[in-house]
Amino acid sequence: MIGLYAQNQHTQNELCLLLKETGVENYEPSHSYHLIIWLSNKKPPQNTSVLLAKDLTLPLSLPEWHLFLQKHSLPTVCYKNDFFMIETDKRLLTNLKTGKTFALTEKENELLAFLIKAPKHAASRETLLQTVWKYNPEAETHTLESHLYALKQKIGDDAKNLLQFQNGTVTLS
Repeated sequence: MIGLYAQNQHTQNELCLLLKETGVENYEPSHSYHLIIWLSNKKPPQNTSVLLAKDLTLPLSLPEWHLFLQKHSLPTVCYKNDFFMIETDKRLLTNLKTGKTFALTEKENELLAFLIKAPKHAASRETLLQTVWKYNPEAETHTLESHLYALKQKIGDDAKNLLQFQNGTVTLS
C-alpha cells in the first residue's frame, strides 16, 4: 500500500483521487505502508520507506505518476511487523522468526486483507462477519471465532504476535 502526504490537503486529496486505481491513499499514521510519497517540508515519519519530494522531478503528468508508482510498488508485501509478513496476493503468511511459511485459506486471506486495510488494523466482530462472510448482522454464528482458532493453531505459539481478539474486536498486532 502506498500513502501520499502533501503540505496542502487539497493537493493531497486531488492527487489521491487521480491515483486511486493505483492503490495510493491519503497518508494515515496508523496505517502500514511499504512506501510513502512525502510532498511536504514537514519531517517525514521514521522507520518507513519514504520518497521525498526533492527526490522526484515534479510536476509529473498522470501517465508519469502511473509509471512511477508501477516502478516503486511492492504489491506482494501487504503487512509486516517484527514477527510476521502477510502476502495476500500469494495467500502466504511467513513467520519471520522461524522462517516458516503458511498457506492461507481463502477466508483467512480475506480476513487478514481486511484487517490490513482497516484503520488501526482493527475491526469489530460484526464488521468482519458482514464484510468477509457477508452475514446478516443479526446472524448467530461462531464462524469468525472458528477461523481465528484455526489460524492460531496453524501459526502456533507466535500467534499472539499477529492477532488479538478482545472485547469483540480483532486486531493485527
